[in-house]
Amino acid sequence: MSPLPPKPSSLIVPPGPVRAVVNKTASFVAKNGPSFESRILGSAQGSTPKFAFLQPTSPYHGYYQWRIEWFKAGGDLDLEAKQEEEEASRLREED
Repeated sequence: MSPLPPKPSSLIVPPGPVRAVVNKTASFVAKNGPSFESRILGSAQGSTPKFAFLQPTSPYHGYYQWRIEWFKAGGDLDLEAKQEEEEASRLREED
């Protein structure tokens, strides 16, 4: 397993509902390859706002690309959420 790529500070993180779709799509593309993305883009759904992040002009496209690499390197959303909660808890305790 490769080290997880760090999240560049310049990335624009999508809001919750969009982020969930981006993360799920990125995980499928990481697992199934770019042809999965091509199938979405070639379908009727590919031109909807739900999948706008697939377009290079989208402000969330960089986040999407980073997430693909993150999943390829073994990124795990459940583990990430647990680590974020532990960090938030630690910060609350310091206050």
